[in-house]
Amino acid sequence: MGRLIFALERLDPTHKPKLINIIKDLLDNQQFNENFRRINGVTTLINELKRSQSNFILKMSLLACIYKLLLTTKTEVIYDFKLNNFTTLISLKLREPLDFKEMIYNVKILTHLMLDNDMSSKYIEDGLEDAIGLLVRSHPLNCHMIKFEDIEEKHEAQAFD
Repeated sequence: MGRLIFALERLDPTHKPKLINIIKDLLDNQQFNENFRRINGVTTLINELKRSQSNFILKMSLLACIYKLLLTTKTEVIYDFKLNNFTTLISLKLREPLDFKEMIYNVKILTHLMLDNDMSSKYIEDGLEDAIGLLVRSHPLNCHMIKFEDIEEKHEAQAFD
């Protein structure tokens, strides 16, 4: 497992989505899931997400993996997201024009993180304004403010498989 994290940190960005999708599939295994957290896998995913803002396919693969991680792990993984100040990263993303699928993943991830009392109270203080702004921009009268340039069909399998 350590080799997967090592490879994720050092691979060329064009190959990272495939590796991330392998990690995402392995998250169903409870032992892998627990070990992934122990070797700072969550921190690595978050750092890769911060670096991947210009690579849409990589960014979508990372968001899908983070979402799966939140769905398949116990609550202690939330602590890793707290340490990495992940809600600030999501808030910054909600301020930008988002692709529709990216917006959906960001909202789903944020929803799961809000189940933690500490994170939800911090987000209410610091980031609720961004979520409300997203809702206003998403209103049918303002839908021109959201990019609907989703991944081309030929690249979709690469990002989500």
